[in-house]
Amino acid sequence: MRKKILILCGLALLVIMFIGRNYFVTIRYSPLDGSSKSFIESNTPVIIPSPSRDEMQKRSTKELREAMTDLQWQLCFSRIKKLGRFEKYEGCEGQSYISLSFRKGILFTASYFAYAKYENGPATIRIGLIRRSKQWQINSFLVDSPIFEMDKAYAPNACIPE
Repeated sequence: MRKKILILCGLALLVIMFIGRNYFVTIRYSPLDGSSKSFIESNTPVIIPSPSRDEMQKRSTKELREAMTDLQWQLCFSRIKKLGRFEKYEGCEGQSYISLSFRKGILFTASYFAYAKYENGPATIRIGLIRRSKQWQINSFLVDSPIFEMDKAYAPNACIPE
């Protein structure tokens, strides 16, 4: 009886693997919180004072670099410039995760909100990270501010899509 149950469970797992190729599970993974937060704390203050494509690309994933067109980079940074002169980085909060996908295997990610003060008001930066080869990389970088409220119909946020 036990053998039949194990065989049925194994077959069910195989069916899930073949039918649901994108099937995955994501759970909180606190052992990487320190390294992901350290990455955010050391890189965000370099990027946000005067956004530059080169600085962003040095820290971003290959997929992100390939997905962004020249026009998207220009729109992103011109929108951030509406915030005015950068005044202060005000820290971040977030956490890391581990995902299991039948297509991609094990994937370590992190999601953070970083806060900054600009001449024309505050900004919240939502940053998505992926860890590859023991190195964190930016996979999304979304800037939002009350200053952008009038632009919401045009574009809900500034910068790099999720």
